[in-house]
Amino acid sequence: MRSLAAEAAVYLVAEEPEYSRLAARLLAQAIRREAAYQGAVSFPASVATGHRLGLIADRTAAFVAGHAERLDALAEEAVVSGADDRFGYFGLRTLHSRYLLRHPVTRDVIETPQHFLLRVACGLADESSGRALEEVAELYRLISTLAYLPSSPTLFNSGTRHPQMSSCYLLDSPGTSWTRSTSGTTRSRACRSTPAASGCRSRGSVRGGRSSAAPTATPAASCRSSRPWTPRSRPSTRAA
Repeated sequence: MRSLAAEAAVYLVAEEPEYSRLAARLLAQAIRREAAYQGAVSFPASVATGHRLGLIADRTAAFVAGHAERLDALAEEAVVSGADDRFGYFGLRTLHSRYLLRHPVTRDVIETPQHFLLRVACGLADESSGRALEEVAELYRLISTLAYLPSSPTLFNSGTRHPQMSSCYLLDSPGTSWTRSTSGTTRSRACRSTPAASGCRSRGSVRGGRSSAAPTATPAASCRSSRPWTPRSRPSTRAA
C-alpha cells in the first residue's frame, strides 16, 4: 500500500516538486517493512541475516556483533535526525533497486538505507588501528548526511564476501610487442571491469614518431635500411 501511495505521489511531482520528498518518505517506510519481513529489524539483525545467507563477510559480521549496541544506536540516531529524508524519490528508488542487499531466493531487501550505509562504513573499518569504532562513526556521519559517498564498487561490495572495492585501475599501454601487449592489456581491462571497476590506460610507454623499434636499431639506421611503406598501386586506367 505504501509503495502504491509513493507512486501516486510521484505523479504529482511535476505540479509540486516537494511531492518527491513525500514519495521518498513513503518508499522508505515500505523498504523498512520489506526488510523487517526478512528479520532485519535492526542493524545487527540485518548483518546477521546477510551473513547467514552468505552475503556478508565473516570479518564484518564479527565486527558488528562485537559492537552491536553502539552501531545500532548510530543507525537509529541517523533515522531520528531525518537521514532518510535527505533522499529524493528517484535517488531512493535507485538505492532500493540496485544497491541494497537482497535475499537470494525471495529477492526482498534485507537492509534499510541506513543499514546499507552503515554496513559500507563497517566494511571499510581498519580494525588494526584500535580506533575502528570511532572511524566507522565518523565515516558513517559523512555518508549518512550525504557529505561524502564512496564510488559504486565500494557501495556494492563493502562488507560483503566480494571484497573488490576499487573504482578505477591504471593499466599500462602497449609496449614494443604491439600485438601481444595490446591483447594482454585488453584482456586484463575486461577482467578488471567485470566487478564494476573502470580502467585508465597510461600512455607513458608509447614510442614517439621515428623512434627505434628495437634496442638493436637506431632511428637513423632504421630509416636507411627500411623501405618506406607505400600503398599498393592500382592498375592504370589510362589508355596505353
